[in-house]
Amino acid sequence: MSDRERARASNRPDATTARRTRDLRMIQLEDECLKKMADEILAEKRRLCRKQEQLANLLREKEQAEGSEKETPVRL
Repeated sequence: MSDRERARASNRPDATTARRTRDLRMIQLEDECLKKMADEILAEKRRLCRKQEQLANLLREKEQAEGSEKETPVRL
């Protein structure tokens, strides 16, 4: 083995280090994906909460309008 081949071989990580590096990279990718999914879920939750508030307000307004119609006597 020449000096150049020995130098190249000594710079190369062993199989365990290489496997751990690959595993760590996969974990990082999964972590990024899960964070993105969590952000999307939270955004959807906020959107649904706003929609729920809008519907509750509309229902309240409708009930108030119906209530005021019943209370107001009809004059002919």
